[in-house]
Amino acid sequence: MKRIISLLTFMVLIVLFINCGGDKSKLAYTGIVEGKIYSLSSPISDDIIYLPFHEGNEVKAGALIALIDTTDITLQIKQAKSMLDEIQFQRQNGDLQLDQARTAYNYYLDKYKRNIELSKSKAIPSQTLEDIKLQLTVNKSKLEMAGLNKKILSKKLDATSYQLQLLEEKLKKAHLRAPVQGVIDKIYYNEGETPPPFSTIADIINLDNVWCYLYVTEVDLANIQIGKQVTVRVDGLDEPLSGTINYINQQAEFTPKTILTPDNRKALVFGVKVTIENKDHVLKPGMAVEVEL
Repeated sequence: MKRIISLLTFMVLIVLFINCGGDKSKLAYTGIVEGKIYSLSSPISDDIIYLPFHEGNEVKAGALIALIDTTDITLQIKQAKSMLDEIQFQRQNGDLQLDQARTAYNYYLDKYKRNIELSKSKAIPSQTLEDIKLQLTVNKSKLEMAGLNKKILSKKLDATSYQLQLLEEKLKKAHLRAPVQGVIDKIYYNEGETPPPFSTIADIINLDNVWCYLYVTEVDLANIQIGKQVTVRVDGLDEPLSGTINYINQQAEFTPKTILTPDNRKALVFGVKVTIENKDHVLKPGMAVEVEL
């Protein structure tokens, strides 16, 4: 009987030894979950007239998150289009005037050249040549003015077209849409409020693509490589999640003060980025996870 008890005791010790050895062989590091945050803002400072979602709501890519009142900017676009039509009409008239001025100038220039020889031979009075020269000078001024007017109208046309383009772009940005499928993390204004230009109205987090950074010692770095599958454990979850090492920093750095590593005596560590599968969106940015390498 004593022999059986001794044998059982020996087997238990072996199991404990194996388990202890297995725990020591695991590389476990703590990281903080991060996710891509998309901040939605608008260059328009006007009332928010539509805000259908709340914080925590999941939204699809392209969903309308907020709509800024576009009454003023729509009026500005209408005025810019009207001004553009007027400038284009003026430019058409200006082109016609330029053609007429060029024709008149060329006519008097040719007439002046032909009458120079006649004046020298006394075939025409000198006053006639002076009158033609005066008409040439007048029409040259008209031609120059018509050319200058065309340049001015062209610049006004370009400036108004650019202004209209900016207004139309601003009109598009009055419609704040989700750039990706995600979760609304923060809403900073309520419907009816007027946010300043370019202020953030809402933040959206893409929970399908989350990651964490680990800070691994040089000794442990030899045991990991890009593409390696890892196990991610979270407090409160019975089942672990899967992760993949997709980047390892090429240069060592000092351990961030906010990060705890298994061996905090090692000052120099390498940052390792681990992407984590988060299909059910159980992970949120800021959560602590333990990654077994």
